[in-house]
Amino acid sequence: MINMRALVLLGLFVLSVNQIPGSSSTPGSSSTPPLGTFVAGCHERNFWLSIKSSFLGHMVRFDIEDGTGIHFLSRQRATECGYTILFDHHGNLVFRASYLACYVDNKADSEFRLQVWFVNGKAGGGVRAYPLLLHCLLPQSWSPREVICEANYMEVSIKPQIPVPQNYSMKWMDTPPMSSEEKEQLKQEGMVVFYRLGVVQGQPWSVGEVLSLGYIINVTDTRVVLRCAYSSPQSYRLMDKGVLVEAVSAVILVQRQGLLTAIDVSGACIMNDAVVEGEHLVWSSPLILSLLVHGAFNHNSMRLGVDGQALSECAVRERGYKVTTNDRVLQVRIPFGAEGTHTRGAGVNGQLSKAVSLDLFFMLEWQDDLWPLTQHRTFRHLLSPYLPHTPILINDTVCSEKTFSITVGVFPWEMSLKKLSIGGEPVAWPDAQKQALHVCQVHLKNGSYIYQLRVPFSNPSISQKRMRGGYRRLSLAFVLTLSLSPSAEEFNYSATVVCDVKEAADTGPWLEGGCTESGVQVLLHYGTRGRPWELYVGDRQLDWELVELGDFRLELEEDYLGVELPLYAPGMTYENLTLQGVVAKVDMSVVELDAVQVQHNITQRCSFPVRDLQVCLPEGRMVVVVDTSRTLPLTPPNSVTLMDPSCGPNQTDSTRALFNFTLDSCGTTQTVDGDYLVYENQVVYPHDLQPTAEPVIHRYSPYRLTVQCRFPANQTFRVSFRHPTDTSVSLPLPRKRGRRSKRRFPRRPFVRGPRNDKHTLLLEYFAILLLLSKYIEANQKQVPLKVTAECKEASMLFSMEHSGMDVQWEIGSLPLTQRMAMIRGYIMRNTAKHMTLEVPLFSVGYRYEDINLKHFYASFEVIFRDTETLNISVTKVQRCLFKTHELIVCGPEGVVSVVTSTAMVRPRMHPNRTSLLDSRCRPEETDNNRMLFVFTVDTCGTKSRIDANYVTYENEVVLLRELFPARQPIITRDSAFRLTVRCHYRATPISILPVDSIPRNSLLTPGRGSIVEMRQDKTRIRSRFKAVGSDFIGIVRAKAAVPQAQQLMQDDVAAEPKGASMCRPL
Repeated sequence: MINMRALVLLGLFVLSVNQIPGSSSTPGSSSTPPLGTFVAGCHERNFWLSIKSSFLGHMVRFDIEDGTGIHFLSRQRATECGYTILFDHHGNLVFRASYLACYVDNKADSEFRLQVWFVNGKAGGGVRAYPLLLHCLLPQSWSPREVICEANYMEVSIKPQIPVPQNYSMKWMDTPPMSSEEKEQLKQEGMVVFYRLGVVQGQPWSVGEVLSLGYIINVTDTRVVLRCAYSSPQSYRLMDKGVLVEAVSAVILVQRQGLLTAIDVSGACIMNDAVVEGEHLVWSSPLILSLLVHGAFNHNSMRLGVDGQALSECAVRERGYKVTTNDRVLQVRIPFGAEGTHTRGAGVNGQLSKAVSLDLFFMLEWQDDLWPLTQHRTFRHLLSPYLPHTPILINDTVCSEKTFSITVGVFPWEMSLKKLSIGGEPVAWPDAQKQALHVCQVHLKNGSYIYQLRVPFSNPSISQKRMRGGYRRLSLAFVLTLSLSPSAEEFNYSATVVCDVKEAADTGPWLEGGCTESGVQVLLHYGTRGRPWELYVGDRQLDWELVELGDFRLELEEDYLGVELPLYAPGMTYENLTLQGVVAKVDMSVVELDAVQVQHNITQRCSFPVRDLQVCLPEGRMVVVVDTSRTLPLTPPNSVTLMDPSCGPNQTDSTRALFNFTLDSCGTTQTVDGDYLVYENQVVYPHDLQPTAEPVIHRYSPYRLTVQCRFPANQTFRVSFRHPTDTSVSLPLPRKRGRRSKRRFPRRPFVRGPRNDKHTLLLEYFAILLLLSKYIEANQKQVPLKVTAECKEASMLFSMEHSGMDVQWEIGSLPLTQRMAMIRGYIMRNTAKHMTLEVPLFSVGYRYEDINLKHFYASFEVIFRDTETLNISVTKVQRCLFKTHELIVCGPEGVVSVVTSTAMVRPRMHPNRTSLLDSRCRPEETDNNRMLFVFTVDTCGTKSRIDANYVTYENEVVLLRELFPARQPIITRDSAFRLTVRCHYRATPISILPVDSIPRNSLLTPGRGSIVEMRQDKTRIRSRFKAVGSDFIGIVRAKAAVPQAQQLMQDDVAAEPKGASMCRPL
């Protein structure tokens, strides 16, 4: 702080003389706040005061005291008088006051005092007032003209000058200081003339009339001051070099020494917000503010700073700040994560997002023909919109050290680690040290932080997999669960890190898990020891009885045994039964019989989507998911109940309802069927029809679905699981003739069983696998497959009539399954005669042609393949004509087609006045309120960003607008219109060149498109359109661009305090 002297008088004479209205403090009461609560300082042109957030009460305010009394600062009065009150990123209350503000004790424009009363109201009703005397000496002499653009007002102060002829030219010299009489004369008799672009606006105003409009005109010993809020009655806005500027052009006319003197008090401030370019905040300013420059312009200097104070050139370079010039426009570029920036986290549509902010201070100095020196200071809070934030993982693991070493970040300060899971199991913090597991938090200079994780290879949650060449792959799969304050919304970050280590010569059996489309697969690798072993599912030994009971599939190979457990098999446990799906878990272990110890165990989890579901849990609960969309008219899922009407669904979506209830509740009935107990309930749609005098026709659907659970009456409850399917797709058989194959199996049992009466001496079982296949003669006649397709209003419908042939449907190169249909949004139906597939428009797999404002063509291809011969029976390509509304298509050849509308813009604007970033790229076609753009990703000013997974191309649809100076006043009603168009393509092994020279054939698949409408609220981005031509699964909504990866440099780590560690263990 420069020349700072702040006198804080607390507890000495609090309200001892002047009682603040509404205060309950009494003289002599203990009201001294903790040390460091108030921090004061003197900046170049203002007082500065900060009050710690922890000290703030339920209600706070500032009162100002001068020789005439105590003045309450309302929001409007604070703006008019030169006071700014706001909160910083830490939540501290910041108070700034201009040296030329109202109620300041001004000594010759060089020494300033301000008496401030801070009134702090607690939630319980108590109020205390704290007096603070701020005293500052002017740190830097005044320049002839100074313009200050604060957060809530603009202030112009000038030193009056008069012209003096000299050597056939005109020279300006300072006027002598004003006397008290001249000051009073200016306020009483002065006139103010407002003008715009050189044109006078109406008749001159008296100073009194100007004050009534919210303007403040003040005269000190050496300066004349004009101050006003933004959007004042006589202010106006225009574009200067593409930058939005607000200005007030005014001249004060006053009689001095018999002469009419004109004092120009015009001011202009830059109003544009920062934009995001890659990983930078960019704020623009004209090099020459044309409204404030008279004659020849001579640039003197510029200064850059944060939090209201300028930085040295060395500090600017160290932080990575840059100021560049492009066509006489200054661009201030602030990198994300630099010192002085602050990152704020939030959840946007379930996605972890971040916004980057900075309190910018920017000053320009110049000379012109009228003013020897002008200083223009700007205080601007820069804030980016919320951008999707993906943390970065740095793998520092050295395999020889036998420890995984990982760094994950950067996380905003609002987020905190709530839970750590390794291998699907949550880590209990007391057990972490026993397992030599270390997690620590490292704080960075900008307030954010990173996490460092160290896990030894011996941790039981690390999975192992045998690789070729005598290597073993160790995999660490972990999940960080972070909580965002104050909403307590949780986000998960998951990653897997692997390390390949050389395997010892003598290895025992080990397990490897995986997921299939219909169950869980576990592979038992035999190892090199050759010792006998047993395999367990949970606590039950794997024997033939269990294999037959669970319908396990066994695969015997030379070096491993594969076991596939169906989704409903014994030993399965189920977690997270929701409408989104079910998580199935199985625990398996292998035991070496010689050592009688568990050699290796594994817990495998797999997620499965469900449409209909019924689970009978062994603890006596039933979980049911029902689909109510099969009735006509549709049955609302939130209206169905169980037999007890008070038992409604636990969860619902647009077509499904989930019930979770015990078997002794909700009207469940119990009967005995042989050796089984049967529990039964019904899902019904209750609706009451009130009797009326007139006939009533209703459209209620008679919906009723019976659900049952059967348990053995004389045994422990056993879990059962039903997962109904609705498809005619079957697996193909291999194309081989039926034959017998001889093979010598090694004498190694793959399962063991207990001794029994039938096989008293047989301890080991061997399996001989017999493959039966069917050979179809080439001349065998088959019934032709009947396939039809039709166009609907917003979809296509494919239908196949069932025949004796097993048929597999294919979309592109992938077989059609229930999982694919559910994820992509296809609608599959299977009846006794037909199987149908309805494909909504804009789903994955469409191709688009001849796009114009009236209509466009969309085509979709389905391949029907005989599963026995693997030959293609029918290829059906349907081409339909659809009406064009609003869309974006990102083609695989790099051509982008956009149809958008200006109908929502007020006032209305014609589409033919729009263009892309390159103004030469105009619409291909327009009508009354829509326009069509067609361009390639290497033209029209398109920008590109590349990260590990995506290539993002971005352009903007903007309004072409030019304002020419005129002799008469101009009122423009042009709309502020801007739409951002983005296309995301999956990154491929092909090297993607820069956007100005990218080859067309490098984009192999359609991209994901989005159109983002920029609203006045800069903190939100609202998407209006759906995506078209996505290579992702499902209908993809518009999203902001994926941010590029940040690098964690050593310079970003905050300095280590004395006696403390940079890494804070958790």
